[in-house]
Amino acid sequence: MAPTMITADEVRRLLDYNPETGVFYWKERRGGRASAGSIAGALQKNGYIHILIYRRGYSAHRLAWLHAHGEWPPEQIDHINRIRHDNRLANLRLATRSENAQNTSLRKNNLSGVRGVSWYKKNNRWIVRVYANKEIYWSKYFTCFAQAVKARRAVEAKAHPFRTP
Repeated sequence: MAPTMITADEVRRLLDYNPETGVFYWKERRGGRASAGSIAGALQKNGYIHILIYRRGYSAHRLAWLHAHGEWPPEQIDHINRIRHDNRLANLRLATRSENAQNTSLRKNNLSGVRGVSWYKKNNRWIVRVYANKEIYWSKYFTCFAQAVKARRAVEAKAHPFRTP
């Protein structure tokens, strides 16, 4: 019977991990599809690589952390460059949920092209909002878009140290 959560020793026994490329390889034949030396895992629709071990799915970035550090990450793993399938060790860092949320890409429905800056019709001005811990950390109105963006960048640098440009 397979363990509930796989151990670092078991992952190291089954998989080779290249920290420079972020790719996992099977060390031995796994069923009919995977042979020794073949790439482990499959790219999912959400952009993450998923590896099936003992009929249980694991995110490759969490397995990479386990393989490299010998223990499961206590919270979340953030992909520094925001590319979900880039599991190079240098691209992974521990993060809280709040820190991980700071390093997200621009939403598809964003019309201004700048995170946290939007047009407020009622006042005919740009509004800048910076959130921290699910609350508004800072909010202000601007008539000039450039000033709004500049203010957003300045406040964001203080409030969101985990954000990568």
